[in-house]
Amino acid sequence: MVPEPDALRRLSGEFSKEPGHWHEPEHTAGNLFPRGLFGMPIIITFKDAGDPGKNIQLLPKPDPKSPAKERMSSPLIIRPMRNADGQWQAGALLLPYKHLLSMKAEVKGGELCGSHTVDIWQNGKDADIRPLRENGGGNPGDPGDPLSVFLNFFQKG
Repeated sequence: MVPEPDALRRLSGEFSKEPGHWHEPEHTAGNLFPRGLFGMPIIITFKDAGDPGKNIQLLPKPDPKSPAKERMSSPLIIRPMRNADGQWQAGALLLPYKHLLSMKAEVKGGELCGSHTVDIWQNGKDADIRPLRENGGGNPGDPGDPLSVFLNFFQKG
C-alpha cells in the first residue's frame, strides 16, 4: 500500500520469511519515504521476525553534505475551527513546501547496518502509490505529491 516498509526491506536486505508472513519487497514506487513530507523524525518498527527490526529512524537531511537533523516540523497544520454557523469543523493550512519535495532523508537503526541517504519523494510516483492515486494523484501532466493529494482527500470531508 505505501512504499516505506518495502524500501526498508530493500535497504537492509531483510524481510520476513516465516510461513504466512513471507514479505519480499514488491512495491513499485521504489525506495521512497513520502510520509517524511508530513514531518520527521519518523520511528518505524517491524513486528515480524526477519524484517528490518525496531527503532528505525527517518531523519531530515536538508543538505546532503551535512549530517541529518533531529526534527522537521510538518508544513501541514490541522486545527478545529468554528464556522459561520457556530459549528466546529476541521481546518487545514498548508505552508509553502515545494522545496521539501527534493529533500533527502537519512534512514538508520534496526538491521540497516549503518545509515542510508534516501529520497523522500520523486515527481510522478503518485501513480504508483494506491492511496495517492485514489485521492487525486496519478493524473498525467498534473503529478500530485503527498501533501497536495492529502488536501484533496481532506476537502472531500
